[in-house]
Amino acid sequence: TSTPPSLKLTKIENGVEKYLNEEERQNAMNEYYKKLDD
Repeated sequence: TSTPPSLKLTKIENGVEKYLNEEERQNAMNEYYKKLDD
């Protein structure tokens, strides 16, 4: 699966930008596609 460019794969934690782990990335993509379906 290719990640949509508009989807951020990082999160800000304690002022530090971190990459999402695999599980978080999957969740983010699921949320993203749910929004597209609306």
